[in-house]
Amino acid sequence: MHRVIAMLPFAVALSILAGLALPAASQTSILDQVESLRRNTRYQEAHALLDPLIDTLHGEERARGLFILAHLSSDHKEVRRLLREAAQSTQDEALRFEAQIALARLDYARGNYNSVRTRLRDQQAVEARLLVAQANIALGQAQRAEQQLRALPVTPQGSLYLGWCTREVGDPQGALTILDHLVQDKTLESRPTALLWKAECEAELGLRDRSLATAATLQSTYPDSPEAVLIEPTLAALRRQAQSTNAPATRSGRVVLQLGAFEDRANALRFRDGLPRDIKPLYVQEVRNNSRRWYRVQVGPFETRDIAEEYGRQHLDPLNLDWRLSRHEPQ
Repeated sequence: MHRVIAMLPFAVALSILAGLALPAASQTSILDQVESLRRNTRYQEAHALLDPLIDTLHGEERARGLFILAHLSSDHKEVRRLLREAAQSTQDEALRFEAQIALARLDYARGNYNSVRTRLRDQQAVEARLLVAQANIALGQAQRAEQQLRALPVTPQGSLYLGWCTREVGDPQGALTILDHLVQDKTLESRPTALLWKAECEAELGLRDRSLATAATLQSTYPDSPEAVLIEPTLAALRRQAQSTNAPATRSGRVVLQLGAFEDRANALRFRDGLPRDIKPLYVQEVRNNSRRWYRVQVGPFETRDIAEEYGRQHLDPLNLDWRLSRHEPQ
């Protein structure tokens, strides 16, 4: 029988298998295959393989299958049904917990923050307590969330939320200390958000140059992120402040980072074209010095020395590029 099925087209084989009670080993093998497809974002293939077989599964295999199907569905009502059935079908406490967490995340995504707190009220796992703190943040209960977060082991995500809460309860300096540490990790998935909140805290504390430097890092490193847009109101306020206090001095103080200087223009252009494209704005400036002509490869200009130096540290130092500060000379 199995040899015959193996020789049939895939869709026909699935329809036959849907009516068979497979041995446990085969069931487990298929679930592993489905899970592998899901992890590799091949969702349609995973669903096509598992959906016709779900009614042939029993016990823990069925619970696991239902849980995987829930992660493959885009209908929130269907996801809820599958997760609840999975939790009821299993004796595995770990799977029950995962189902509860998944349901709580679904509640959170739909704005049902009180449901998150109710569902996870008795859970002591760090993941559950962190999600409850997130729900309290969404409900505007920053002080309560801060207390919960400080009681948890330190994690990057927990520290990010703690930074937000600390600022919301009126301590931007404390928040800045937390966020300063977070943004050092360039692999952090939530680094754009940390940079956004860091820049806002710096602006709130009157640290204009630092805020501008942080904002420049955010917008140059993550130009397509929502945070790069959300920082614009802070930047606009800082620019208005600069214009009203010392606009001429700010303009005359603009600087660039010089990466190289060449007597031959072709050499300067070759050097510029060999640099990574994310170093910008990059240009070649012609400068006359007595009877000699130089071509300088520069990036900028930047509003202040601090912003320029921060850009150099963030973008040029990791590439082992030599740079030096130079006064901006409008072309």
